[in-house]
Amino acid sequence: MRLYLSSSIFWGVVFIVIGVLFLIRNYTNIYIPIFRTVFGLLIIYWGITILFGGSGKHSKSSAVFSENTVNVDSTNNSYGAVFGKTTINLTDSSLTETKKIDVEIIFGEGILRINKDLPVKLKIDGAFSSVSSPYGTQPFLGSSVFTNKEFDESKPYLFINADVVFGSLKIEEVQF
Repeated sequence: MRLYLSSSIFWGVVFIVIGVLFLIRNYTNIYIPIFRTVFGLLIIYWGITILFGGSGKHSKSSAVFSENTVNVDSTNNSYGAVFGKTTINLTDSSLTETKKIDVEIIFGEGILRINKDLPVKLKIDGAFSSVSSPYGTQPFLGSSVFTNKEFDESKPYLFINADVVFGSLKIEEVQF
């Protein structure tokens, strides 16, 4: 999952902020340290770029500062939300082999809808988070593994690796 923040947008915003700061500094009695402010913005930009693996395209499988609903397909296996909310629909999934799905929720909220008849193994890593599921609840901090009653390690199943940091994830089973 990558944050979409192109360098042209960033530099455009930086130059606008510099212009506004110069106007405020020259036409009011407010002293604003322009170069310190620009340096701070640059550090923030680099931090966001490093945190999210570089500036890339915003994919349809994630919500960054937004809200979306995603239907899982065979071409993608990574879904998530950063400062947003995402609903991941796994109700149409069928299994011929074991399938792995990665879910990352960072400062956001996620809802994962799973077909009740689908065998599921859920590995949760949480830090200052809340994860609720029909298989058990993962509070605050730690790591847990849950399975549903249809799960059999010798047969194909859905493996969900969920990382939740300062956020919440709710897993719902839906009957068809």
